[in-house]
Amino acid sequence: MENTISQTQHPVPPQSTSFHLDEVLFMQTRLFSMFCKRHPAISSVEMDRIFTDNGIWDFIEQGYDGLHTEGDEAIYDEIIDILHKREVKL
Repeated sequence: MENTISQTQHPVPPQSTSFHLDEVLFMQTRLFSMFCKRHPAISSVEMDRIFTDNGIWDFIEQGYDGLHTEGDEAIYDEIIDILHKREVKL
C-alpha cells in the first residue's frame, strides 16, 4: 500500500495567513512612505500618530481585499478624503 496524501484530503489554502499579512504590511508601508514623502514637514512619528488616531492603519488592513485592486494613488486620495472629513491638516 502506497503511503501518500492526496490534495483533496488536505488541500493547501490558496493564500496563507502569513502571505496575506505580508501583503497588508507591504501596502501599509508603501502608503505611509508616500505620505511622509509628500508631507515632509510632518515627522514620521507624527504621521504615525495621525494614521493611528484616525484609523488609517485599520482602514488599510480591513479594506485590503478591495484596496489591493486599486493603485496607490487612488488609495492615497481615499485616505486624504478620510483625513479631510476628520479635519486633519497635513
